[in-house]
Amino acid sequence: MNDPGFLGRVYRTSAALWAIVALGIWSFAGAHTALGWTFGSAISVGLLYAIEWLVRRAVRPGNVRARKALANAALLHWPIILAVMALAVWLGGRRVSYLIAFIAGLGLAQAVIVLKTIGAAIVERLNKQ
Repeated sequence: MNDPGFLGRVYRTSAALWAIVALGIWSFAGAHTALGWTFGSAISVGLLYAIEWLVRRAVRPGNVRARKALANAALLHWPIILAVMALAVWLGGRRVSYLIAFIAGLGLAQAVIVLKTIGAAIVERLNKQ
């Protein structure tokens, strides 16, 4: 599947899903739990965007510095992610509902990608019949 607009649609769907779920969480569990969902979702989509940005900039034919750029990104990647996640967890304090919502938010972009891929496969199969 070669679809240059796929990631753009993932970002838009993630934003819409984030808003709908955030409002639902806020109404049932409160603002603090919705904040956990928001932080987790932001990290999820932010990491996807960072990977996209790095791949578009570094992985090009003839780019001799791609190896160094990827190595630097790998070295910086995990400490930054760990620091941001530690900050987000620290902000939640000891609220279990915040942490559950935060962890669920971390899977937002991946869930959207999986569901969009399954949907595309179903549509492709239906069009063949």
